[in-house]
Amino acid sequence: MVSGWFFLQADLYHDVWQQVSADNYSSARLSLYAGPFGFDVMEWIWDYKKNPGLNIEEASFEFVRNKRAIQPPPLKKSLFG
Repeated sequence: MVSGWFFLQADLYHDVWQQVSADNYSSARLSLYAGPFGFDVMEWIWDYKKNPGLNIEEASFEFVRNKRAIQPPPLKKSLFG
């Protein structure tokens, strides 16, 4: 199990919450980047004996909206027109 937390500045939190509460997106992604990692020859490694904890170093949010605009229903014609 992995657990952790991160904090957003008040203005960024407000912006993210506006996106979530508007519910005007088809998908969302939260990416977390953790460290510290070492580099050994050709790959990144985590030496958990030397550094048992990882820190969240960066977080990013992505909201994907539907490209199709919501169109209002066509107006119903009256009985005489």
